Amino acid sequence: KTPLTHSEGGYLARIGVGQPVKEYYLIADTGSQINWLQCLPCDPCFNQSDPIFDPSGSSSYSPLSCTSQQCTALSPDYKCGQNNTCIYRALYWDNSVSIGEFATETVSFGSSGSVQKVAIGCGLENQGRFGKAAGILGLGGTAVGIPSQIQAKSFSYYLVDLDSSSSSTLEFNS
Repeated sequence: KTPLTHSEGGYLARIGVGQPVKEYYLIADTGSQINWLQCLPCDPCFNQSDPIFDPSGSSSYSPLSCTSQQCTALSPDYKCGQNNTCIYRALYWDNSVSIGEFATETVSFGSSGSVQKVAIGCGLENQGRFGKAAGILGLGGTAVGIPSQIQAKSFSYYLVDLDSSSSSTLEFNS
């Protein structure tokens, strides 16, 4: 169970990333196929409320190769970078964009536990309107969306009014 808050009309999930765990607000997006967050050394970067994720500070961060199943699942939105690393490209309807390295990382959901080797984008070129969030939690029904990666048979969310004092919730396998 993950609490959701809101920002500029969107709902945000507080998600832990890396080892040691650092928490980030990600936009819960049922239309996005991939998960990503801004990473150092991004250029350009957008403003976010949390410190920008530094992959060099996480012992569980591992770049994906261009031939990995997770990378080829992005087709056609990937290319092969230096040293055979997978480069993703996420483009949104309002022309917001994130481009960066596709990697695996440990992702945790509050006190509900963690999942290792989740494919997540490390955004190095980011611009657009993401509120103060650090990136996107992709809830789309693809192989690299978060439900598939954590092997959730189902997910549900309960969204309260944006002006409510209580939290919305996002639940997997409930």
